[in-house]
Amino acid sequence: MMLNDNDIAEFQRIYKAEFGKEISREEALEQGIKLLTLMKAIYKPMTKEQQDAIQADGVRRLEERYVGKNAIQEFLSEE
Repeated sequence: MMLNDNDIAEFQRIYKAEFGKEISREEALEQGIKLLTLMKAIYKPMTKEQQDAIQADGVRRLEERYVGKNAIQEFLSEE
């Protein structure tokens, strides 16, 4: 996994914007590679069918919780 000079500079810019601290090119490269490695390990794309099933399950759970109520409106109005 390799980051080009533009990627490293962008990582440095984002890091400074988020944390208020400048980091070296080497540190940005190291942290950028670690971030990409983590994302590769945990990110698993899903199909449209899987997304629809998860969304339908969420709606079903809301409806079960708020029987006789407008589930989505009730959920969104909770604090």
